[in-house]
Amino acid sequence: MSWVLGVIHFDGLYIINNIILAIIYVALFLLLVEEHPTLMILATLLGLLGIASYFASNKAVEMFFLSKEYWGGRTNLPDEVFFASVQGLLLAWKGTAFDIYYILNGITLFLISSAMLKSHLFKSSIAIVGFISAFLMIIPSNFGAVGMVFSLLSLIPWYLFTIMVARVFHFHAKA
Repeated sequence: MSWVLGVIHFDGLYIINNIILAIIYVALFLLLVEEHPTLMILATLLGLLGIASYFASNKAVEMFFLSKEYWGGRTNLPDEVFFASVQGLLLAWKGTAFDIYYILNGITLFLISSAMLKSHLFKSSIAIVGFISAFLMIIPSNFGAVGMVFSLLSLIPWYLFTIMVARVFHFHAKA
């Protein structure tokens, strides 16, 4: 059971979240591309590049295999070497690729919110909530206490944004 907790702790579930996010980006692209082609092509490209960068940063599977070897007694590495490799994975997990993911997805949300604000398909309140979340995503979560506070605060408008967007998707799916 501890390996499951380890995978969850290392953002294993966030992989699923980002797959869903990619689907949301494509759905938003399809809704908004006719009105704002350049903006939506750029937003979708940056968002998908950001998600791909996140996949590269995630080390859940690597940590799973390392911990399995360590706790199963199947490693010949001295503890200090083993823990140094774990530290390297931790640094890579919240390193450059993660920051690129975070920043590109913040920019993506700014661009999508801009397209929504100019669109007849979305209420301006949805775009405003998107702008608020995007603003709070300016500082990545791994940038100390300020980054963590901004990150956690960005979740409030983000959840509201996704609920509001889901309602628009539902409306257009019926039409």
